Amino acid sequence: MTDHRQAARWYALSRVGLGAALLAMPRVVEGWVGPVGQRPEAKVLTRVAAARDVALGLGALLALREGAPARRWLQLAAASDAADAAASLTALRHLTARRSLPVAALAAGGAATGIWLSGRLT
Repeated sequence: MTDHRQAARWYALSRVGLGAALLAMPRVVEGWVGPVGQRPEAKVLTRVAAARDVALGLGALLALREGAPARRWLQLAAASDAADAAASLTALRHLTARRSLPVAALAAGGAATGIWLSGRLT
């Protein structure tokens, strides 16, 4: 196992962990979107995004475990993180910089990590 494959495993595991946490506790997005995060509609959208993260992470983990190409899984995960960063920045004036920028930075970091790792795996 190369260091890049191990890093890809950690990347995928972190995505599964974050997704699972948001599935179990969707209200934590309140720190990002404000009090609207308590609303049932917000919890539904949080769980939808969380399920996406779990699926992308599990797909990458299974590919890595089976020795199958994981590159596409990492690219898809990076694309979803890039979309999350863009959405957070687009809502900057509604969410305030204090709430929007940390999430955008975290998502952009996830996108950059996924792209970097995907370029190092076959």
